[in-house]
Amino acid sequence: MTREIFNEEERKVKKNRGSKFADWRFWTVVAFFNVLFLALILKLFSAQIMDADKFREKAKRQHERKISLNAKRGDIYDRYGNKLAATTEALSIAVDPKALKKKRLVCKLLSEATGKSERYYLSKINSARGEFVWLERAIPLKDALVLDTVSVYGMLKFREPKRIYFYGKAASQLIGSVNIDNVGLNGVEKTWDSVLAGKNGFAFMLRDALGRIKPAADLPRVPPINGKSITLTIDINLQRIAEYELARGVLKSGAKGGIVAAVDPRTGEILAMASYPTYDPNDLSNAKPGTMRIRAITDVYEPGSTFKIVTAATALNEGLATPNTIFYGYKGVLDFHKYAIRDEHPLGYATFRTALERSSNVIFSQIGDTLPKYKFYKYVRDFGFGNVLGIDVIGESKGELPPAKKWITWRKKFISFGYGGLSVTALQTLFSFATIANGGILFKPYAIKSIDDENGVPVKINEPVKIRRVISEKTAKTLSKLMTGVVERGTGKPAKIEGISIAGKTGTAQKHGKEGYKKGRYIASFGGFLPAEKPRIALLVVIDEPKTGFFGGKVSAPVFKRIVERWLASNSELARDIFEAASRKTIPAIDLIGLKRSEVRQTLEELFDNYEISGDKSGVAIDQHPKPLKFLDENAQMTVIIGDYAKIFKDPLEAAKKKLYEKLPLRGMSLRGAAALLRDAGIDFEIDGAGFVEREVWKNEDGKLKVKLICE
Repeated sequence: MTREIFNEEERKVKKNRGSKFADWRFWTVVAFFNVLFLALILKLFSAQIMDADKFREKAKRQHERKISLNAKRGDIYDRYGNKLAATTEALSIAVDPKALKKKRLVCKLLSEATGKSERYYLSKINSARGEFVWLERAIPLKDALVLDTVSVYGMLKFREPKRIYFYGKAASQLIGSVNIDNVGLNGVEKTWDSVLAGKNGFAFMLRDALGRIKPAADLPRVPPINGKSITLTIDINLQRIAEYELARGVLKSGAKGGIVAAVDPRTGEILAMASYPTYDPNDLSNAKPGTMRIRAITDVYEPGSTFKIVTAATALNEGLATPNTIFYGYKGVLDFHKYAIRDEHPLGYATFRTALERSSNVIFSQIGDTLPKYKFYKYVRDFGFGNVLGIDVIGESKGELPPAKKWITWRKKFISFGYGGLSVTALQTLFSFATIANGGILFKPYAIKSIDDENGVPVKINEPVKIRRVISEKTAKTLSKLMTGVVERGTGKPAKIEGISIAGKTGTAQKHGKEGYKKGRYIASFGGFLPAEKPRIALLVVIDEPKTGFFGGKVSAPVFKRIVERWLASNSELARDIFEAASRKTIPAIDLIGLKRSEVRQTLEELFDNYEISGDKSGVAIDQHPKPLKFLDENAQMTVIIGDYAKIFKDPLEAAKKKLYEKLPLRGMSLRGAAALLRDAGIDFEIDGAGFVEREVWKNEDGKLKVKLICE
């Protein structure tokens, strides 16, 4: 009985214990859920109240995507509206190396599009680290037609803007180039990058649960502001002629390089600016930094005898000499102290005129010695030396001009013929010629003619800016006449062109280094303007370290002559002005091919008393006799044959193309550039030789236009 009572009591105790344990578990669970609920409330409060902006932005990023809207980079034109640079669309290819399927196919297609080997792309894929690698950027769409249509898992395709330079190497240093991201690297492209580039816009798109992007009308959108276009002052036809003849002159003389620059002296507009060696802005992989700079404004050198025009201008303007003033040339050698000044063409007693024509260092050192140093220094500064002229392209150097207080006797003597620690740019030398050509007024150089909006409406037009009057108009005219004697009878005779009055000056300067003047290393130059009576162009040719001769008259003057002849043959307006101003009664046979009958008649009436127009009653000039580059007696007859290209060629489009390319000659272009133009125009061609196009021969084979490029 006692045991039963004990067991009963034990059961009651266990029951009570179980009941208490159950109650504890219950309240523990209740407490847990209360805490959890409270935490949830706090979290919701934090998310919806305290951190609402942060989570709203996070949700926005998950459901919205910001898309960049690229602005179109502005185009670049020459002074006559020929498009020099523009932006087109290109294809860029990247891959995820780990996910990429069909590697061989991708490499094969890229190889066909670019000409690079399949192994090159395969190596890039296999050696890549990470999930993204570019295989090729900015492939022209015409070369990537297959790639653009193929879809391969792991291959990524992007449409990107690509800058195209239509004339290849022509004016490449002045125009400049852009990098793979369309940012200007040099020249006008860099100087005016912010104007050309415009401003990118953006748009927000909605992303659904599957990651698909869809437009949304109620999301913000900022349209891009397209870049403005720039019209340059250069004449691309003259530029191409200058580059071709410069390259020809450099290669023929075995020189290190060279510079050509041309300006309209009446305004300061740069008409051409070239240097050799050069580069192709369409292919920067082979471009060297030294070939990309505008050497006419960046590189400095001692000018040598071209600087004598500044000394002559100073002496004439100050009344310290006249054309007939007599000087003694010391038979070609003038010794003073430890120095000796020598002449290549020794003179005894000679006039100022003869001293300039024969480029006498001895006589000009004496002329310089008679000039007060501070006054002489001021004239040199007024001509623009020792300071920047302010051209609107990046990179201009000011050169070196020793301060006037250091112009002791020996230095003044040497500066008078272009030595003595003086260093100049080709631009400064060119503008000293232009100042004389323009009646003694120095203009500010500029290469930007206008800036236009995307509709072609000018937002800025540059006008000529007079910097100062340097010498009197009378002095300028007197010096111009003296400089024509340099070309007619003196050291500049190789630049002489029958029927044209050219004012010029040769220059030969020995190069200076750390150890003094370097034997056998010279700068040969020739500058001039024409026609001397009514100048339309001033032109400077500088050849660096020629090997076949180092005199400016022998090396640089012939390049000057060929540039003028070829440009004259393609520029009827200039030819008319030269004929009107020429003292000789000879007539330049200008290039009339491609002009309408009415234009031909108007030109012939202005230039010729004796002419004949034959052929069709309407159409354009398809042939002429004599050919361009000939100079005729004033009574000679000019015959022009008029025809209709549409009749000569069965396809009117082919006729139009022929007319286009006759007005825009291929001669002077690099073979690669000429081939690219013809290929883009759909014109068949064949090649004879290599290098630059010397001339082109047009053919009509069974009604189809074809051209043969003869190169050298």
